[in-house]
Amino acid sequence: MIEYDVQWLQLWKFLAGDIDSAVNGVTDNVEGPTDGVTTQTFEISLVDKDGNVYDSYNGPIKLAIADTSTSGTAAIDPADTDPNMSDGKYTVSITFSGTWASAETATLTIKKPDSGIAVFGDQTITLTVPTA
Repeated sequence: MIEYDVQWLQLWKFLAGDIDSAVNGVTDNVEGPTDGVTTQTFEISLVDKDGNVYDSYNGPIKLAIADTSTSGTAAIDPADTDPNMSDGKYTVSITFSGTWASAETATLTIKKPDSGIAVFGDQTITLTVPTA
C-alpha cells in the first residue's frame, strides 16, 4: 500500500509542475585531452523540488547538442535525440572529437517532449574547454 501512495504523490507533484530535470556528473569544463577524442557521461533525472527522482516516469525527453568549435565536434551517444527515460533516468555521453581551442564550448539541451503531459522545464548544460 505504501508503494501505491508514493506513486500517487509523484503523479500529483508531476501534474502540479513540481518536477524538473537534473543532470549528475556535470562539470564546467571538458575533461580530458583537447586534441583527439574524449567522452563525458551524464545521468539525466527527473526530480521534484526536494531532489527525489520521479521514478514512475517512463517516457520521452528531447536532447540536442551544439558546439562552438571550429575544428572539433561534439556528439551525443546514443545519438537518439528523442530517447525514452526509464524510471525517471537516462544516461547520455558527449563525445568530443577533433581539436578544441581554449574557451570553445559544447551545449547539451534537455527539453520536454513535443507531445504528452511532461511538464518539466528545459535545461542547458554548457561545457567549456579550459584555458591552457
